[in-house]
Amino acid sequence: MKGKQLHYITLLTMERTMKKLCALAIGIISVNTFADSNLRIDTKQTPPPMQVTTQEQQYAVAQNEQAYQPQTYQQANQFSIAAGYSGSDLKDSEGYGEKGNGFFINGAYHFDDSVNVWLEFDKQKTSDINAEFSDSGVDVKAKASYDLTEIAMGVQYKWNSERLYAGIGTGLGFSRLKYNADANAVIDGVSYSESESETYDYYTWRVADLELGAKFNQNLSAFANVGYKLLLSLETDTECGYSYCVSGRAEDMDLDGVTYKAGLRYSF
Repeated sequence: MKGKQLHYITLLTMERTMKKLCALAIGIISVNTFADSNLRIDTKQTPPPMQVTTQEQQYAVAQNEQAYQPQTYQQANQFSIAAGYSGSDLKDSEGYGEKGNGFFINGAYHFDDSVNVWLEFDKQKTSDINAEFSDSGVDVKAKASYDLTEIAMGVQYKWNSERLYAGIGTGLGFSRLKYNADANAVIDGVSYSESESETYDYYTWRVADLELGAKFNQNLSAFANVGYKLLLSLETDTECGYSYCVSGRAEDMDLDGVTYKAGLRYSF
């Protein structure tokens, strides 16, 4: 009986001893693991903070200001004035006509670089037409000329490049043609003189004006223009028969032909 008790006590003692050894081993392993972990953490060195120089800070500020700087839109010049030489070669329905020479003044409002509306004053005069002839002993010398004054308005569209532009325009207006004639006749040695002046009114249609220009700078440009124009007579013509008269527009007085201009334009 005592032998069994002693054997039981021995087993119980060995079991408790094994538990203590296991607990001790687990504790040693945990301590070593924690120590290794701390060692690895400690051995990692935190990199020093980046040092930004004053020059780099100023450059960064300048870049930010440039990035957030508001963009400005350069608006095109809204008004322009032009002046220069004006000429034309107008003929009637039978092919008779004269070449006119004069000047023009043009003002325009520009919606943008491409579209503008314009108002123009144009004045031309033909060269003197001289004629001499004799009939039944009468010597006649005659001189005639035409003055053409026009006021017109219209629209123009332009295609622009850096230094050149091309444009096309059309417009309507009113013209007045003044006819001046002086005649001198010698009859039996006696001289007789006579002068005559008449005016004729027209509606004007500038069918198409083609323009090519060169830009000296943003404000000043030079240009040449060629076009085709119709002048529709406002005069009336009356024809009478045996017992009646008919009045109508004097279509035989209509004129048409080529126009040309050259000048300078200043924009502001």
